[in-house]
Amino acid sequence: MKLNDLLREFESKPWEKLPFTNFSHTVEINQDYAGLAKILQADLPFPEKLHKAVPKRQALYLAGRYCVHQAFLQAGFDHPVHIDQTPEGVPIWPTGWVGSISHSDRMIAAVIAPRSECKVLGIDLEKIMNEKTCERIFKSISRPEERGPVNSGLTLEEYYTLVFSAKESLYKALYPEVHHFFGFEAASLSLLQPNQLELRLTQDLNEIFPSGLSLKGQYLRSHHHIFSTVYQAISAPSADGARD
Repeated sequence: MKLNDLLREFESKPWEKLPFTNFSHTVEINQDYAGLAKILQADLPFPEKLHKAVPKRQALYLAGRYCVHQAFLQAGFDHPVHIDQTPEGVPIWPTGWVGSISHSDRMIAAVIAPRSECKVLGIDLEKIMNEKTCERIFKSISRPEERGPVNSGLTLEEYYTLVFSAKESLYKALYPEVHHFFGFEAASLSLLQPNQLELRLTQDLNEIFPSGLSLKGQYLRSHHHIFSTVYQAISAPSADGARD
């Protein structure tokens, strides 16, 4: 069996409207996890700790690294880029680059950007929750001011999936900078417009990311999923050398 039989390139470009240079790759895999893992292991480094993992875990990990490799090819790299990870499982990106990887069920994506244009970047994919799941978890993922999709154009299920996903993206964006765990209560969805969002920190995470700081983001509804991104872009310098 060939790779194309197990992995389908995602035609949509969920990340193409980000306000900085970025390169991404998104795929959907079938349920032959063992077959996909076997093929990808031939070309991609595979951590020893995953050798005894279930085939699905192996396949999702390797598919994420495959997406990273494809994104760097788009960026003009003429050699394979294999990223390592910290003991906490945080990807270690090449010097001068930031990035993020996410998977949900059978969909996997990676996005990379030059650090000269983007300081932090996190992405997340989430299958839209059903009503019962939303009722069970909404209090644990949202603050009181976030309870309900007021004038958002989203269903209740889409809204709470977005709240969850955006905060997952925030965590992926900021954990490499703050180096400690923080929960869903550490941020509030302060702005929600069509395909645009903003999260405001409600806790001091460190001196660079204090309470009250806002980070921008984007989201997209597609293929029964929410695709979310949270970032801190670096503005271009003005004529006098100062940044806008």
